[in-house]
Amino acid sequence: MMIRISKIILCGLLLGVWQAAVIAQEPTLHSLPKGMWLKSLAEQQAVKPDQISKGNVAAPLEATMTSLNSQNFPFIFMNVAVSAEGQPLGRLTQSNFIIFENGALQSDYFNVIPPEISGGVRLADIVFVMDNSQSMNNEIDAVSSNVLNFVNGLSASGVDFALGLCRFGQNENFGNPIIEENGNLTTDADYFKNAVWRRNYAIGGIEPGYYAIAQSAASFGFRPGAQKIFIIITDETPNQGETTQAQALTLLQNNAITLFALTFPDFFSDFDPLTTATNGRYFDIFSAFDEILKHITSQISNSYVVSYRSSNPVLDGTLRTVVVRVTYDGDAATATGSYIPGAAPAIHRTAATLALHDQAWPQGSNLLIEAEIVDNAAPPVQEARVYYKRTDEAAYSSSVMTPHSGNLYRGSIPSSVALSPGVDYYLMASDGVTTSSDPKTNPASNPHQIAILPNVAPSITHTPVTRLTPGAPIVVTAGIYDRTNFLSSAKLFYRQTGQLLYQQQEMSFNSGEQYSAAIPADYAALAGVDYYLAAEDNFGVSSTHGSADQPHQIMPGNDLPFQGDHEVYFYPNPYNPFTGPGTFRYTSRFSPQVTIKLFDAANIWIRTILAGAQGAGDFNLSATWDGSTGRGEIVGNGVYFYVIESSSGARAMGKIAVLR
Repeated sequence: MMIRISKIILCGLLLGVWQAAVIAQEPTLHSLPKGMWLKSLAEQQAVKPDQISKGNVAAPLEATMTSLNSQNFPFIFMNVAVSAEGQPLGRLTQSNFIIFENGALQSDYFNVIPPEISGGVRLADIVFVMDNSQSMNNEIDAVSSNVLNFVNGLSASGVDFALGLCRFGQNENFGNPIIEENGNLTTDADYFKNAVWRRNYAIGGIEPGYYAIAQSAASFGFRPGAQKIFIIITDETPNQGETTQAQALTLLQNNAITLFALTFPDFFSDFDPLTTATNGRYFDIFSAFDEILKHITSQISNSYVVSYRSSNPVLDGTLRTVVVRVTYDGDAATATGSYIPGAAPAIHRTAATLALHDQAWPQGSNLLIEAEIVDNAAPPVQEARVYYKRTDEAAYSSSVMTPHSGNLYRGSIPSSVALSPGVDYYLMASDGVTTSSDPKTNPASNPHQIAILPNVAPSITHTPVTRLTPGAPIVVTAGIYDRTNFLSSAKLFYRQTGQLLYQQQEMSFNSGEQYSAAIPADYAALAGVDYYLAAEDNFGVSSTHGSADQPHQIMPGNDLPFQGDHEVYFYPNPYNPFTGPGTFRYTSRFSPQVTIKLFDAANIWIRTILAGAQGAGDFNLSATWDGSTGRGEIVGNGVYFYVIESSSGARAMGKIAVLR
């Protein structure tokens, strides 16, 4: 996945002039300054003499895109830090932000989460790249103590984090990088501290730091939507392997990874080009870790999480330029990044492999795992593996998946592993730049599972819910039973469409085999809801209905009796309230009272417009909106939803992008 992130500072602009410029000439990839992607952060932050406002005091509005994650394409997630007069600016709302992709305004599922909201919306994947050479013997104990304190501090920060470790410089593997846990990150802080981190030991000589950074970037599987952070800890120059500084930087940038370096002052210059270009920083290896923790957690927590669904959802393998424009108090700033959809390997198990989950298999079965693995941009897939273990074991083994016709890859789970109660497995594929997994998130902790006789996986019978009423709880029911022994849990997982993390709750037993649970009313928004069910038996073998990667989707009902596909709409769209009222057009075959309700992206009511009763059979009826709330205030920039409802119970919905 190729990603570039950069920043331009625009300040001292009159808001009206800037708005006109946005409408008249939105920059595209070809109109951006040549070489912008390669400019250092310091160059991009340089304040020009004309960037003066507010009484000749330098007070630029600055916006920095610290990460861009397209793993959930067509949903795109970014972290954008905003400051004014050099201080973090955390009181902006969605109306202060506008997004363009390749020059096109992006309004679908556009959302901005401010810095003060952390739980469930901020993901940080943090990898420690740790020097295990003999020269670290004097520092490793102190460093280990600081790292463990760092992890404890993360646990208290409210950030949803996952941790990984790459060791290098040890005698084992001739000092070359060792990617722990097969490149899987763990969300279990205690497991990381007590198991993964304890694998560090100082004995070795060669310390290829650049190589370790590059291998880590290409080998770890990151969570969709997560901010990616590397922390390299070393006491020697990193230029001791075949990987150059430039190659390491390219892999960091292609994967949108921010690098922090802890090293001796003598080697600051070796890391400065990497930390500067990736919005990171270097520290003295003996620095107090509370300072480092404060800086890193501040970068994670003091940014806006900005997301949208691309208006071009095609995995075409071409570069997309994303421009985030921020306005505040008459000033404006632009943060720019890019990505290539389909550049990372995409893994899709075949129908034959999915069918393995439809039954329990005899012990000793040879299980053939097949998947279509597609990479839509160079380089091509270089390696694919299936990782497997017995359900009641801890450690995974792996085998190579070999390419066959087209994009088909095959790998086998040995018959010696197919023992009761079941087999756990997941897939990983790499193109040498990016690694993908199936499942996409925490595959080692949440693997695919196949039951092995005499155990049989739980059975789930469920008719998916497809429609919701905004603001009303959604009741989900299912028939669930276990024919071997007993169920240990039955759970409902849910999230608003476009969000990253699922919430979960236990389903209640009703009677017979019937279980139920309700998705809370505040999740039943106009954006829709994703959900799936999971049932686990007393042996730890699970069945699912839907999945985290392929959930069931519930959308608001849209049952106004149309005369055609385009009979309910608002224009102009995008809409600028200062140019005059906008118009709703709709058609009704009946003669009901019609109301139009407006909501913001957070599902908060803005205003209700009464359109009055209409005669039966009327067409091309209309109502107007001047961009004001129920209090008479003009709404800010952003995406707004409207619901047209009739007294007969029919309804239709749509979206309006307000661009003032």
